[in-house]
Amino acid sequence: MLEPGSDAAKAYAMAYAKLEEKAADAEMRAVMNRAEIGKLAAKLEQIAAVCHDNAPPSCDKGMALDFVRQVAESK
Repeated sequence: MLEPGSDAAKAYAMAYAKLEEKAADAEMRAVMNRAEIGKLAAKLEQIAAVCHDNAPPSCDKGMALDFVRQVAESK
């Protein structure tokens, strides 16, 4: 067990605080990534709905892929 106030205890506390900070940062990035995935999924659903609602010739797959690429690159 570490002696309270010792250099080892202080170093442990600092290392633990850094780990907590890194964990919080990773959690925030995960939340942001989930939000981005949700936005992209919504856009893909819009494309699918337009393609489904229109006759097959009016669904330009190349245009849909370009749109998806633009969304991905705008990140």
